[in-house]
Order: sequence, then structure tokens, then C-alpha cells
Amino acid sequence: MRQARLKPDYQDTWHHCYNRTVGTRADRPFGDAEKEMFALMLKRLAAFYSVRVVSYTFMSNHYNSHQAHTKRSTVA
Repeated sequence: MRQARLKPDYQDTWHHCYNRTVGTRADRPFGDAEKEMFALMLKRLAAFYSVRVVSYTFMSNHYNSHQAHTKRSTVA
């Protein structure tokens, strides 16, 4: 069974996220309004989780995004 990856505190990490839908051309979920709403949600979630969205791309049936998570700062 696959083990969850742990993020080390001492280095930055990069994440590639994607999701793909299935179905016919008529049920593709990402029209212009949906893309705009998704981008807004992505920005809000990035702020909440303290990650930096480096890039994102929408196609008619899937999206890709790349996030950077910086190493934790030490509080003295």
C-alpha cells in the first residue's frame, strides 16, 4: 500500500495538482463562468493554506495547477 508523503520542515516543496472529468463534449464542466469561479476558489484556498499558486491552466475537461509551499519559519 502506498504511504503518504510527508513534507520536511527544512525544505520547500512543489505540488502538481490535476483533475480530469469524463463524459461527452456536452457535459464538460468548465465554461467561462466556471473557470472564473474556480480561479477565485483556488486563490482563496491558497491564502488559507499558505501556499503560492505558481500557475494554473483550464481545459474543457480538466485543470492543472502548480503550487509552492515554503519551508516553515522558526520562531525564536
